[in-house]
Amino acid sequence: FTGHWRVDEVWNLDPLLAAAGAPWIVRKLLYRSFSRARMNIVQKKNVLLVEDKSIPKDKKSGSMLRFVEGVDNHRKDAYGFKILERCRWHFDQDLGRFVWTLETHGYHPREMGPVVSKYYLSRGNGDLGARRVVLVSEVSFDGEMMKRHWLREDGME
Repeated sequence: FTGHWRVDEVWNLDPLLAAAGAPWIVRKLLYRSFSRARMNIVQKKNVLLVEDKSIPKDKKSGSMLRFVEGVDNHRKDAYGFKILERCRWHFDQDLGRFVWTLETHGYHPREMGPVVSKYYLSRGNGDLGARRVVLVSEVSFDGEMMKRHWLREDGME
């Protein structure tokens, strides 16, 4: 996962945001942000450092987020929400590959469940049918799922 990534394609964002209760104007603004997102990931064993360049920077840590597998991460996000994040690596039988999963609690009432994000590497179709490696992110909430393909910005494949 290590590298600089930018969003290439986005699917099903509006239904996901609608399920989360976002008004149409917020959905329109977030679509622009989500479809132009960029991030830097540094992977070291069971630690993932993620710099999401599409969110406001935190006063203490900038926009660098640190996730350790099996360790609950309690923090206040850049918008003031108190959230709990849990991550884990596992082999997903349906996908047939290793997946990094992040559960985020605190944005919605407990009864609605967490926002679940899955990240994994896959092969996407490039120009003229050439195959390229893409980072796939799937974000699920309340029965809806948004999917994004990310391309490397740093020229590595």
